[in-house]
Amino acid sequence: MLALIKRRASNAGPSAGSSAAGVAPGTEAQAVPELTVCETGFNGGHSAVMFVEAALEAADEVLARGAGAQTGGTHAGLRTLGFQYVGWDLGTVPAAKQAQSYLARVYDSRIHVEWGDSRDGLPSYLRRHTSMRCDVISIDGEHTEEGVAADLAHLVPRAKEGALVFIDDCAFPNTGMVRSYDAYVRSGHIKDLERFVNTNRGSPGWCFGVVAKPGHL
Repeated sequence: MLALIKRRASNAGPSAGSSAAGVAPGTEAQAVPELTVCETGFNGGHSAVMFVEAALEAADEVLARGAGAQTGGTHAGLRTLGFQYVGWDLGTVPAAKQAQSYLARVYDSRIHVEWGDSRDGLPSYLRRHTSMRCDVISIDGEHTEEGVAADLAHLVPRAKEGALVFIDDCAFPNTGMVRSYDAYVRSGHIKDLERFVNTNRGSPGWCFGVVAKPGHL
C-alpha cells in the first residue's frame, strides 16, 4: 500500500487554485505535486501516519530526481509536497482527539480531522472547500452498506481521475459494504483492481480500486 501511495504522490497534480508545491515559481521544488488524502474513520490515526510518511518519502524521491535537493526535514517535506490529510471521525475512540492533536504538531498542522458523523460533516466541509480534490480516498468509517454508500457519494465526485480508493473490511461477511463499492464499479466510476481477503483475522479484508470517472452515480 505504501508503494501505491508513493506512486500516486509522484503522479498527482495540484488542486484548483493552488500552486504545484506551495513554493516560489522557478525553484526545483515546484515540480513536486500536491497530494490530498481524504479519509472517513481517523480512529487512532494509524493510517494517517502511514499516508503522511509515504508522502514524505515520495517528496524526497521526486526532489532527488531534480537537482539532488532534499526537503530539509518532516515539515519542509510536507510543505514542499503540498500534502494535506483530511479525516472525518465520530471521536468516540478514547485516544482519537489526542492522537490528532499530537500528529498535527508532529506534521506541521497537515493533519486535520472534522469531528462528528461524516454524513453531516463531509458535505458541510466540502461546501466550505469547493476546490479540494482527493488523490486518495480511504473509507474506514461506518461499516454498513448505507455508510459506505454515503461516504463514496460525497468523495468520488470530489476525487481526481486516477485517485486511489481503499475500503477497509470490504469483504465477506460485510456484504453490504461490498455492494456499495460494487455499485460504483458497475457504473464505471471506480475501476476495481484487487480484493484482499484476510483469513483468521479480525479484519476480513479490503476493496481497492481507482477513480475512473469522478462524479455522482
